Amino acid sequence: MKVLLGTGLLLYWYRKIPRLPKKQACTFQRTNSDYPFFIADIPLWKIANLYFLSRAIIIV
Repeated sequence: MKVLLGTGLLLYWYRKIPRLPKKQACTFQRTNSDYPFFIADIPLWKIANLYFLSRAIIIV
């Protein structure tokens, strides 16, 4: 099974927000080098636009 993250889950994962629904939290716990998750292009574009519009703060 391949996991493809959308914008919301990607931000939850990046910010380590503990309020994920149980199913998604379990999916993140199972990911490793043999069972990776993937990120689509559109969520990255949306996050870049949110950052550009000052609606999202990304701390690296």
